[in-house]
Amino acid sequence: MQIVAIDESKAKAYVLVAVFVDAHQAPSIRKNLKKVLLKGQRSVHFSFENDSRKKTILNAIKTLNFEAKIFVSSEAKQADARAWCLEQVVATLKVESEYRIVLDRDEGYEAFDKRAITLASRRAGLNRENTHNHDEPEYEPLLWIPDAIAWCYSMNSEWRDRISPMLTNKPEA
Repeated sequence: MQIVAIDESKAKAYVLVAVFVDAHQAPSIRKNLKKVLLKGQRSVHFSFENDSRKKTILNAIKTLNFEAKIFVSSEAKQADARAWCLEQVVATLKVESEYRIVLDRDEGYEAFDKRAITLASRRAGLNRENTHNHDEPEYEPLLWIPDAIAWCYSMNSEWRDRISPMLTNKPEA
């Protein structure tokens, strides 16, 4: 089974990042991610970190074993962009594999995401019922990875260059 951790950035274009982690490696990855927390910090939210911390966090993330795919939508409405990106993520799933999709909790989108993922799964011909849920980053550290990557992609070329080696696809900018 693979865990697919999903987060987005809405800073400029709608950018959604899906990070694929082997479920057997997830406990170790979570443990290593928690090492970057500062005293009293419960989670990492990239936009709240200073540049020095961002670089430290990215250096820690790039040592971890995962695949990251990025999807960028130019849809004007956020809901349309989100639906399109989720459909693209589901289209990358292998029919014979099992997935647990974890999305960063975004108030008001839980029912929307369930419909979008279910519809995309049918379109992709996925027979297996993959589970999906929404979680808070403080409870699911795997969400810190797509948060960081999405933030970097939404910024200037210096930050994009830092995450480029982590990506398994290259969307059009």
